[in-house]
Formats: sequence, structure tokens, C-alpha cells
Amino acid sequence: MAGRAGLRRGRSPGRRAPQPDRGHRASLAQSELLAVELDSQEAEHAELRRAATSEHDDALERVIEATEDGSMLHGEVLARWQEFVGTGDLFRSLEVQVGGSATASRRFLRGRPAPGQAR
Repeated sequence: MAGRAGLRRGRSPGRRAPQPDRGHRASLAQSELLAVELDSQEAEHAELRRAATSEHDDALERVIEATEDGSMLHGEVLARWQEFVGTGDLFRSLEVQVGGSATASRRFLRGRPAPGQAR
């Protein structure tokens, strides 16, 4: 009769029911592996946070130093000056001013009136 009862429950007559302890052991082993991996990831996260914070603090300190002693502003002004001189804007403006002055000086020395003026 025991064989028939086993068949009615869906088991074959010669097999034993799976041991619940075997599944728990596998689950426990998996949990332990996950805990080790989690600890590893948390340690890596802490190290990355320390590195990022350190880099940020160093950069902030450099910016504070540069703004306190004026070197940042000096560098920016120098860059704009070089850009102004490099494009020729300075020489074009000087050329217009000097050219106009030279023409006016020549006219004055030769005794000629400026255009649009009567003698």
C-alpha cells in the first residue's frame, strides 16, 4: 500500500523525497558568495569615493589659490591680450590713428586745409 500512496502523490515507488536540507545548503552557499561580493563592491565604492573627493578637494584648493593671488585673472587677461594682438586688431587701430595723424600733420606743414574746410 505504501507504494500506491507514493504513486498517488506523484512519486515513483523507489525514489525518496528530496531532502529540504540540500536546497538550503545551496541557498546558504549562494548567500555567502553574494555577501562576499557585496563587501568587495562596498570597499571599491569607498575607495572610489575617497579618490574622487581627494581630486575635487585638490582642484578646489588650486582654484582658491589662483583667485587669491590673481594668477587666474592675470592668465585670462594675458590670453585676451595675445588674442587681440594676434588677430591684428591692435595694429589696425593704431594704423588708423597714426595714419590719420600723419596725414593731418603733412597738411598742416604744407599749409593745406583739411578736406571740407575753406581757406
